[in-house]
Amino acid sequence: MHTKSHQILIQSQFKTQTLTLDPTQTLTLYNLKLSLLTNNQNPSSFYFTLNGKPLKDSTCLPNQQITPLCTLILQTRLSGGGGDGGATGAESRDCYLNMYADKKPDKVDPHELRLSKWLNCSLSNEPLTQPCLEVVPGEGEGEGEGEGNARFQCPVSGLEFNGKYKFFALKNCGHVLSAKALKEVKSSECLVCYKEFEECDKIVINGSEEEVAVLRERMEERDRK
Repeated sequence: MHTKSHQILIQSQFKTQTLTLDPTQTLTLYNLKLSLLTNNQNPSSFYFTLNGKPLKDSTCLPNQQITPLCTLILQTRLSGGGGDGGATGAESRDCYLNMYADKKPDKVDPHELRLSKWLNCSLSNEPLTQPCLEVVPGEGEGEGEGEGNARFQCPVSGLEFNGKYKFFALKNCGHVLSAKALKEVKSSECLVCYKEFEECDKIVINGSEEEVAVLRERMEERDRK
C-alpha cells in the first residue's frame, strides 16, 4: 500500500524552505538541524519549536504532532547562568515572557475596604476622630483632635459602626444612630438628646447609589428655595 507523503515549512534565521517528508524513512530533528547548519555552527546552540513550544532533538519525523503544512522554527538557544547549559531557557520561552510581563496589582481585601470606608475620612482618608462632621450626601469627614484609634457604635443599640449595619445622622442635632435603633424605638425625637426631627432630617451614612441620589435631590431642592 502506498503511504502518502506530506510537506512542512522550515523557518530559520538563514532562510525559509519547504521539506517533503517520506513516511517510509525516519528522520530526527537533530538530523534535520545538521542539514541546515554550517560546519562552524554548534548544533547544541539551536533547537526547533512548533507553535511556540520547544521540541526535543530526538523527535522523529513524521509524527502525529507535526502535521502537514505546519511550520517548524529553528531558534537560537540563549546562553545564561554559568555557561553550563543549566539556565538556557530552551525549555520554554514562557520564563522570559513572565519575567517582563506586567505584574497584576494586589487584590484588595473587601473587608479592609469596607472598614476603611466607614472608619476613615472620605476626604483626607485619615482615621475618624471625635468630633466628626457629616458631609452631605452621606459620606463622613473626620474633624477633631486625638489619636485615630476610636471605634464608634450606636449609643442605643450598641451596634458597631463598621459597615455591616445601616446608620443615619440626624441633621438637626448631629447624633448618629443605627437604623435598627430608629426602627425599634418609634420616636420623632433624637434618642440621645431628645431634639425633634423629621424624616427628611435623617441622612444615611455611606448609603447606596439610590440613597445618595435622593440626598442630592433634597440638597438641590433646598438650595433652590
